[in-house]
This record gives sequence, structure tokens and C-alpha cells, in this order.
Amino acid sequence: MSKFQEGGIEYPDYDGAESTNFNQVAEFTNDVYIYGKLYADIESSSITFSETTTFANINVDNIFLSGGIVGSSATFDCFTVKNKFDVGLAGTVFTAISEANGCGSQSTAGRVGIGSTQPDGRFQVGVGGATLDPKFPIDPFQSVFIITDDAKTGIGTTLPSQKFQIGVGTDALSFSGLGTLGIGTTNPGNFSGFNSNEVVYGPLRADFDGSIRIGRNIYDSAGSVGANANFLSRDSDGIRWVSFTPVETEGVFIQDEGTFIPTVGAAQSFTVLNFVQRNSDGQGTDTLIPTAQDPTTVTGVATIFTQDLWGHQGTGAGAAIYRQSRVGINQVNPQFQLDVGGSLHASSVVEFDSTLDVDGSALFQDDLTIKADNKEFAIQTGAGVDRFTVDTDTGNTDIDGSLDVATNAIISSNLLGFICFRADLTPELSS
Repeated sequence: MSKFQEGGIEYPDYDGAESTNFNQVAEFTNDVYIYGKLYADIESSSITFSETTTFANINVDNIFLSGGIVGSSATFDCFTVKNKFDVGLAGTVFTAISEANGCGSQSTAGRVGIGSTQPDGRFQVGVGGATLDPKFPIDPFQSVFIITDDAKTGIGTTLPSQKFQIGVGTDALSFSGLGTLGIGTTNPGNFSGFNSNEVVYGPLRADFDGSIRIGRNIYDSAGSVGANANFLSRDSDGIRWVSFTPVETEGVFIQDEGTFIPTVGAAQSFTVLNFVQRNSDGQGTDTLIPTAQDPTTVTGVATIFTQDLWGHQGTGAGAAIYRQSRVGINQVNPQFQLDVGGSLHASSVVEFDSTLDVDGSALFQDDLTIKADNKEFAIQTGAGVDRFTVDTDTGNTDIDGSLDVATNAIISSNLLGFICFRADLTPELSS
């Protein structure tokens, strides 16, 4: 039996009438035709060609060259790989995938990778370490070029969200493919207040998320760079440089913590300020809230709401106040609805509708009355074992332990058990 990779192959029947055996070196000086199978149990080094050899067609299911093809050059008129073509160990230098899961590997068809054994798109370039192994990349977000299956191009990202994108997140530069440039955003044109009516407002060409520095001029909608001390104003055609100076009749602008009001829509100027006190309903932390009387229509009137942090019921000196959140006294981070870090004094009745949980000592300096029907007063161990109980209906008292009486004991009913005497002749009750 021969030692082939796919298992042993039986030798042919040498004694058959149609068998021709060669036990010595054989040389063929003319054409040799093989119409059956050719089995060769030989080393690759045993195959040599003394001169250029031409093969018309060679069909190979799998070929693996660990030492490469040795020679000055190799020329292929047509070289076709059916499933997968790898250069480098497992395709760490170059891989071309023709069929999904070809050659026993889990991969996606129709993809080419350089420095990437499993390209994430139609074409991907990855930069890894010294071995170009993508499992150890220098920077997986800045060392890749990709063309995705849906024709998007990315540099520094394997998941471009636009037709062309460099980087990710707020460091991204992107082109939507619809003529919109995005800087600091991977989704230009997706922001609050954006109006997509291009007939009225024109198409959005750029979307910047972040600050912009302009070292020279700004051209307005009329192509003018303006003049010294000019300011920008909007007309029906867009932004224009304006040469006159604003006068006092335009009113004043009001900001709410650095933002012009109203915060939605166009900022307005005001000539009348109307202060209005309103109930906070015990919610929120703002005590002063300025806004326009009408955020959609310019009226010249600003409404400034003032409120405290407590809600109130009713008005005047007797109005009740409340808060709909946790309140701390000497506690900057209250964990309970009322969290007191210190003493608490009550000069009248204190009512508890639920459990009273006392972690420390309790001192009662007056009568203690437990008023309840069909309940028990119990003293328990930390594990919840009763040691002393009193039934509020029957008055039955159970004591799990000794009872020491320092003075007289009055028994108004029957005494169950028997009395024994100690050595000093004092009586002792036993059950």
C-alpha cells in the first residue's frame, strides 16, 4: 500500500493481461497518453524540467506550496482559482475569495483583502504588525481602507455610514453622496430643526459638528466679502453682509445660560420683559426660566418665569409646600424621601403607617402603650426566635428563659405547675 495523504491506494493487478510493469528506469521519447488515473507516490523535488515546459490545461482541486515555486520566473497565460487564492500563511498578505466557505474556511464570496484574512467588504486593506497579521493591528480604526458590498468607501473605519467616510464618531469626515459634506458627524443633515425643503432653503452642502476657524473672508449669498465693521444678516436669499449698525429700537437679546431665546427657531430681540411667578409643583432645579412670549412669532415681549424648588398648595402664609423628590437635611445625597443626618425632634404625636425600623437604642421616658387587636408584642433574637411574647387579646405571656422577681409577685388566677424548694427553703415554681 502506498502512503498517500488521502489514504492508501491499492497497487494495480500486475499479473493481469492488460498490465505493463516497469521495474527499471523507463524513458519515453514520444507522446504518452493516460486515459485512466495516474497515481504518483513521489516527492516534489523528484519532478524536474530541464527547459521551459508548456501545459495546456491543469485542473487541481487543492494545491499547497510550502516552499514556493523555485525558478527565475513563471508565466501563466490564464490562471484561474475556483474557490480561494491566498498569499502568505492563511492569506495574511493577500486573499481573494471566489466562493463562500471555500477551501474549508468560513468566508464571504466576492471579496479581496490585503493584510486581512477575512475582509469585511468587497476590497479591504488592513495594516497589522510585523507579520501583517490582522489579529495584531497597529490601530484597527486608522489602519484600514475598505470598499463595502453596498459601494461605500471607508478610511479608518470598516463600517462607513456614508458614500465616503474617514475616521469614526466626532473625528469623522464624511460625504453623503448627495452633495453634503460632514465634519465631526457620520450622518450629515441629521440634526434637530433641519428643513429638507431645498426649493425654499437650498440644499445642505456641509454639516459641521464642532468649532470652525476662518482665517480670512466669508462670502455671502451675493458673493460679497463685506467691509470693515459689517455684520451678517439674513434676507430672503440667504446670509448677507449688512453695512448699517443696529440701533436701540431693535431691543435687547436675552440668553438662557449662554443660549439666545427662544432656544428653538430663530432668536428674537425684546423691548418688554414680563416676570411671571409660577408653581414648580415640587419638580426641577431651575428657579429662573426666560423664554419668548411666542417662540414662533416675533412680539417683542419676553416672558421670564420665576419659581422656587418647592411646590405649593394654596396661596398666602398658610399654603402647604411639598417636594416630589428625595430631601436631605445634612445629607448631600439623600437615599430616602426624607434623610436626616442629625437629631430629629417632634413636640407632638408622630404617626407611622408602616414599619418603624430602629437600628440603635430606643429610650421611652413615659408610659408605653401597645393598642391592637389580635396582635402580639414580641421580643426576639436577631435570628427571629421569640423569647418573650404577649397576646393583646388574651394577655397570655410566654417567657422562654428564667424569670427573676425581686419583690412581691401577685398571682390572681390558678398557678399551673408545682413548687419546689431551694436549699435555702425559698419556694421555686416548676412546670
